[in-house]
Amino acid sequence: MAAANAVLGLSLGLRGVDVAVGGFANRAGHPALAEVAMALRHLYGVELPGFRYSDLYALSRRAERTYGLMENPAQAITGVITHAVQSGIRTQLIERAPRIFDEIDPVEVGAELTRMFGVRSGRDGMLRFLRERASTLQAMGIEPTEDTANQLFERLNQEWQRRSETTRQQLLEHIEAYHKALHGSHFTEEAMLSWLQNDGKERKVGCR
Repeated sequence: MAAANAVLGLSLGLRGVDVAVGGFANRAGHPALAEVAMALRHLYGVELPGFRYSDLYALSRRAERTYGLMENPAQAITGVITHAVQSGIRTQLIERAPRIFDEIDPVEVGAELTRMFGVRSGRDGMLRFLRERASTLQAMGIEPTEDTANQLFERLNQEWQRRSETTRQQLLEHIEAYHKALHGSHFTEEAMLSWLQNDGKERKVGCR
C-alpha cells in the first residue's frame, strides 16, 4: 500500500516521496525505494535519471551491514530469497515463460535466479535434473532413469528435512541473539539510572 500510495501521489503531481531502504526510514510507513523505482519504470516507463537499478539488491545488503538489521528475506525485489524457485514444474514453466512468477528479471536489480531442490520438486523435477546433466552425472556412475529419479527423490526428501530442521534451529539461535543484541543497545531511562549509579560507584572507588 505504501508503494501504491507513493506512485499514485506522484501521478497526481507530488514532486517527491520519502522512501525506505531495507525498512530504514524516518519512522514507519515509508515505501521501499526499490518498489517505487521499479513500479515507475515498469508500469509507467519512467526512468529516474542517473539511477543505478542494478545496485538495488546490493544496496539492501549494504544497509543490513551498516545498521546491523536484517531485511525481510522475502522482501519484494530485494529479498535474499525473493528470486528463488524450487526445481521442478516451476523450473519448466520459467523456461517457457521467464516472467510467469517474477515480473522483474533479477539481473535488472543486481540479483540472480536461484534454483533449489526441495520437497516440492517432485520426482519429475529430479528426473528433469538428471536428464539435463546426464553427461556429468554418468561420469559419476549415475544414470538418468526413472528408477534413479525415484530413489534419489526419497533421499532428497530426507536430506531436505534434515537441512530444513538444522537451518531452523540455527536461525532460532541467531534470532534470539539478534533480539538480545538489539535490546542491549537500547539506552532506556531505566538503563540511564543504572548506568549513573554504577558510574557513581566507580568514581567513588577511583577517589579512594
